[in-house]
Amino acid sequence: MESERNTRLIALVALVAAVGGLSLGFSAFTRNLDIQPQAEVTLDKDVFKVEFSNQSDSVDASNVTASGEPGEATGEEATIVNGDKPTISNLKAKFTKPGQKVTYSFYAVNSGSLDAYLTNIEFKNITSKDAKKECTPKDGGNPATADTLTSVCEQIKLTVTVDTSVAATTTQAVQDEHKIEKYASETYHSHPVKVEIEYPENAPVPDGDFEVKFGDVELTYSSTKPAIPGA
Repeated sequence: MESERNTRLIALVALVAAVGGLSLGFSAFTRNLDIQPQAEVTLDKDVFKVEFSNQSDSVDASNVTASGEPGEATGEEATIVNGDKPTISNLKAKFTKPGQKVTYSFYAVNSGSLDAYLTNIEFKNITSKDAKKECTPKDGGNPATADTLTSVCEQIKLTVTVDTSVAATTTQAVQDEHKIEKYASETYHSHPVKVEIEYPENAPVPDGDFEVKFGDVELTYSSTKPAIPGA
């Protein structure tokens, strides 16, 4: 009987030692599996989208008709092309004497799903030129002599007005809030845009015909409102 009890005790000790050894064996081997998540978001270009339009409550890319003051002043029809970089072109005034002005009126329409804030109006140089405005004698007919154009060219004026109150004749940052609300519930919101080309009343008269070329004017809209000084 005593011999049988000793045998069981030895067996129990052996079993405990075996389990301990087994546990020790498993704890000696570990492996960490890392999960490294990431995501890339490429926003659809239509999420933020401001376009030119001939109407305030839709995106209408039909030509824009100019108005002239007084009646002798005329302007060619301007052309809207919307795309990656919306453009309105062919804004061309025709004057017969000082004291005349041609005006183009159209809209910047928000067709995206984010609010848009006007942040900058930039008057750029003429392509390949170091000048924002250039006057040259007109070919054929009765061209002005170059010597008489300098003082006249300084007087020809281009003004771009956005949202009725931001009137710019040179590059400027827009530091107060001019927001176009996002497109929602089939409703478009817009800013009126007015471009005026003027031959002022008291400007000099050259000795012949001439042409005036301006650099492009770029309106910048952002999804972030501009910092307002003192706010």
